[in-house]
Amino acid sequence: MSSSATGSLLTPLAAVVRLGTSVVAGLLLLHAVFVFSQADPTNPLMDLTGDLRRSLGGFTAGLVTAADPRVAETADTVVAALTWLVGGALAAWAISRRAPRARATSRS
Repeated sequence: MSSSATGSLLTPLAAVVRLGTSVVAGLLLLHAVFVFSQADPTNPLMDLTGDLRRSLGGFTAGLVTAADPRVAETADTVVAALTWLVGGALAAWAISRRAPRARATSRS
């Protein structure tokens, strides 16, 4: 594969990675707001964001301990969202760094 073809594939891939991880982080933050505001757990949107939290943000479950379990769950979810946001940005940066740079040409 030529370097221009690789560059044309890696740049959009980096954008897709950044977009995907940002959407996950946004939905996790939405779940944190729902938990903190004590939203109705039978709400379909609360159910969707809760499933996402358990599947993609479960790595922070029990990370924060607080007297109020609602505050602990909110903090855990915010940490998961920030992890997805920072991790996505770093992954997109690493992918875009692999894309070849255009060379400047001088006119003589």
